[in-house]
Amino acid sequence: MNASTNGVTLDAYIDGRELFSGSTFATVSTYANVADGFHTVTVRKTNGQIYYQQTLAFVAGEKVTLVILDTANGVTVTKVSDMGCTNIPSGYGCLRVANMSYSGSSYDVRTFQNQIAFGGVGYKEVTSYKQAAAGNHTFFITGSQLSVSSFNELPIIILSAIIGGSCTGCGVANPILTFSVNVEAGKAYTSYIIGNPWSNLYQVFTLED
Repeated sequence: MNASTNGVTLDAYIDGRELFSGSTFATVSTYANVADGFHTVTVRKTNGQIYYQQTLAFVAGEKVTLVILDTANGVTVTKVSDMGCTNIPSGYGCLRVANMSYSGSSYDVRTFQNQIAFGGVGYKEVTSYKQAAAGNHTFFITGSQLSVSSFNELPIIILSAIIGGSCTGCGVANPILTFSVNVEAGKAYTSYIIGNPWSNLYQVFTLED
């Protein structure tokens, strides 16, 4: 997934095999099969200079998402495992949040009733999956309140916590971002917070894992 806000299109390769080309912010490729072992991951400006080239370890049977992030001198790549959502109860899916926005950021992800679903999510942090009732969920992102975040998280995300009509009177004052996820039973989702406020590229991008 391309979460870089540097304004140039990017090409990505594993061992010289193209994963995507001409990629812009908030675009994603499909999963590609990679053999167990070490492989060279390359990200370059489209038809131009190499920004990132490193050898990464891949494990047979594990699904991962590679996220391209900004650095001061170009880009880097963060690997996110897409495993860990198993034995889901009937009528539920799995949901987690990943902060891939900018260094120093930290967020609380709140429900309509101002309950904390995921608290204190720091830069490059990927939360654990939580059970989420099937249905359409709307969430509000605020700056984290570290004094309360870790003690008040919802253990399970249920629809009664997020249904409420419009945002008027919802109790979440001036959220940084708002996003919705339509959870299907038996499926897993990751909501990536990407971009930053000064680039005008700032959003939540949800992927089915």
